[in-house]
Amino acid sequence: MAEGAEDGCGSGKIFGLVDLHLSPKPRLRHKGDVGIMLAPESQGLGVGRRLMAAMVAVADDWMALERLELVVFARNSRARALYRSMGFEEEGVLVASAKGSGAYLDEVLMGRLRSGEN
Repeated sequence: MAEGAEDGCGSGKIFGLVDLHLSPKPRLRHKGDVGIMLAPESQGLGVGRRLMAAMVAVADDWMALERLELVVFARNSRARALYRSMGFEEEGVLVASAKGSGAYLDEVLMGRLRSGEN
């Protein structure tokens, strides 16, 4: 599943995109992996929150997924705060798991259980 946010003027300009990947493996079909991207000019305007809320609603209400997971750069405190506000919890740190601007970057694994699931 992928969902995008466009401007309302019919220009076709994409402000953000959220996607949800499901595994074909039977043991992993209860969960989805989340990815989200926002255009720099869209950040801080609520676009990410609306996209995440729509994705969580589909995952919970239509797909009955029990768990959602995502990975975010440790230094991205705004995104981490957004995910926490949507019920995701920080579960671990992937040390030096990515490279950016010539340096190694840590990533944080975050997970969310659907309400009432354990």
